[in-house]
Amino acid sequence: MLVVVGLDSFDSETISQYSTPHIDAVRESGEGGRLHTPVGLDRNELITQVLWPSMLAGGNPKNLFPSYFENVGQSTKQWNTAILENPLIQRFESQISSSLSTETKQKMKKIAERLGAQKEDLGENRLQEIDSLLDDADSPCVISLPGINEDAVNRELKDLITPGSPKSSSDFSGYIPSIESSAFERKALSADADRLIRLLDAVESRQHDFVICHFFSIDLVQHIWADTPSKLERWYGIYDDYVGRVRQSLSENDTLVLVSDHGMETEGIHSKRAFYAANKQLWEETPRKMEDFRGVLESELQEHSSSDDNVEDNTVQISGDTRKHLSELGYFD
Repeated sequence: MLVVVGLDSFDSETISQYSTPHIDAVRESGEGGRLHTPVGLDRNELITQVLWPSMLAGGNPKNLFPSYFENVGQSTKQWNTAILENPLIQRFESQISSSLSTETKQKMKKIAERLGAQKEDLGENRLQEIDSLLDDADSPCVISLPGINEDAVNRELKDLITPGSPKSSSDFSGYIPSIESSAFERKALSADADRLIRLLDAVESRQHDFVICHFFSIDLVQHIWADTPSKLERWYGIYDDYVGRVRQSLSENDTLVLVSDHGMETEGIHSKRAFYAANKQLWEETPRKMEDFRGVLESELQEHSSSDDNVEDNTVQISGDTRKHLSELGYFD
């Protein structure tokens, strides 16, 4: 079985600052380090909902989704770089942002989303037109992958954060939660804990040759607290614990891949420092490029097949035991 754990916004430099023994063990048994984001993409073009489908399809997002970048990306890019970086505009934005209520900010955010292209279905629609790693697998299992089948709870969580000036509060980076920080963290943690259970169930069922699960909450957390080491230490530690639990569920011949779509700057904006690790040597050439991700995994997938259907189905028990244990650790309310 080939198991891919998607760790959204895991930064290849940030991770080195914290203790992640389970992730380190994966790297030490195989390989790991920086994964270079697609050529020609600026930081503000590192869009989660197009990066993940592009990784499965194998190619540059601008080639796979040209209409999106032409119709929306270009105007957004020009606005972000030419206008929003102007100090006077930044000061004005900060003053306006501080004077608006949270409810008004959320309404404006939703209106802006409606005016732009809908990103959530881009990948699913495109992968119906071209082949991808999912077509290479006999029995794939895809858990909440952005652009393809992303959980609705992700949008709910995104609606709970609003853009803010880094100077508006010493506690936050680029975004501010609209509810109490502790309440937001609990909701975010619960969402990914639920995905962990689904991932463990899929792995331990032995019914798939390819399983990919995307963990999203770390992206939101870093948008909010990218310059707060204590928060990052806690959350990178949480996902390291997740990786440890996945490793425990693997069989001897399973291949585990950890990957992110981009990193995160301390200002709470995306960086080009994506992260990659695997429990065996897969990449023949370095630097590792995101456009080659599909080809590398395609070769590895040929070494795996779906397990015998006669394997005992104990997923209900697995789910119950895992949920109980995670609840005891505080991963659920």
